[in-house]
Amino acid sequence: MIDQVIARAEARIAASAGELVALSDWMAANPEPGYQEHGAVARLTAALRGAGYAVRSGVAGLATAFHARPAPRPGPRIGLIAEY
Repeated sequence: MIDQVIARAEARIAASAGELVALSDWMAANPEPGYQEHGAVARLTAALRGAGYAVRSGVAGLATAFHARPAPRPGPRIGLIAEY
């Protein structure tokens, strides 16, 4: 069973690799000062919404903070907390 889970995760990552690398490249080429990452937030939240996530912006009173939650579905979940 774990092999199937790993294979599904690898397939989803591979399918998104081009978009993820392009997003990462844009962020590297367009640095923004701390708490002023408005361009990055716009691109990240648009990508997440496009992937079916419910996105809540302005978390913790910060315009550049957001929370994204995937649509409910069966199976294992992986949580990620990131600072960029």
